[in-house]
Amino acid sequence: MRNINVFSVLLPFIMLISCNSAQKDEVTLEKKPSTDEVTLTLEASFLQNDKFQIYYTEEPNVELSGDLVIDKYVYGNDQMQKIDFKFPKGVIPFKIRLDLGENMEQKNISVKNISIQYNDHVINGDDGQFMKSWTTNESLVYDTSKFIYNIELINGLHDPLFISSVDIEKKLLKFRKDD
Repeated sequence: MRNINVFSVLLPFIMLISCNSAQKDEVTLEKKPSTDEVTLTLEASFLQNDKFQIYYTEEPNVELSGDLVIDKYVYGNDQMQKIDFKFPKGVIPFKIRLDLGENMEQKNISVKNISIQYNDHVINGDDGQFMKSWTTNESLVYDTSKFIYNIELINGLHDPLFISSVDIEKKLLKFRKDD
């Protein structure tokens, strides 16, 4: 009889522990799956609505063209905003060109960060570090006193852009090796 009383007291306790560990297993299963998408994030502020574009290559030693492009319509805001460009699933780019708009009324842009992420890999360009790894064309003139890029017309053309450096290409190559 005493064994039955001990068993009846222990049974609810064992069930409680068992159910609790099952809940822990469910939480573990809800882990976010890794993605096969490379994401370039631009953190910037600009006043005019615009269309930004990414041109890229999928193979080494290939020139950038209009064949591989990602368009992103953006809204002007005087506050910093993060703009994500997601590359097609399974694509790790080699060379990247980031075009900062077509709007002729856009006179300047403040850029805080250009970073690239793929699964656990991050190329972080925060707080101006991107300036070491991205090259501008003549349309973007950096104003060191205001920390902004002024957009200049070159031969009447509005074409502000950044191009990834060899350093970025080498880091993207590591993304492929660890894939």
